[in-house]
Amino acid sequence: MPQFDDGEPVFRSTRDGRSWECNPRNPIGYALRIVGIVAIGVWLLLVIFRLGPYA
Repeated sequence: MPQFDDGEPVFRSTRDGRSWECNPRNPIGYALRIVGIVAIGVWLLLVIFRLGPYA
């Protein structure tokens, strides 16, 4: 489990400074990453097995 710090911002600038990313050191940023991974996994399963709107 990563070490969380509530003082860290939820989003941080990327190294090139052009875009933003979720900060996994913040608990909300970490949760956003996990929710995103789960949502993509569910979407892939729906597409692969032709379920829901992909039937």
